[in-house]
Amino acid sequence: MDAVRREKGRMRSYLLVALKNFLGKAHRRIMAVKRGGGRPLVPLDELLARERADQEPADHLTADRIYERRWH
Repeated sequence: MDAVRREKGRMRSYLLVALKNFLGKAHRRIMAVKRGGGRPLVPLDELLARERADQEPADHLTADRIYERRWH
């Protein structure tokens, strides 16, 4: 009878450790921050268009004209 009880204890210990490991891994998986942090993706074409717009001159005057305008 003692041998049966020892085996039961071992099985319970095994199942308890397996359950704790499973729950721990599931919790870490849920809490993990995904790449991008849930923010919407920006298409590469849109990003490149924004960069090109930033590089274009805001004023179509030449550098000489801008200089003259500021000092007169």
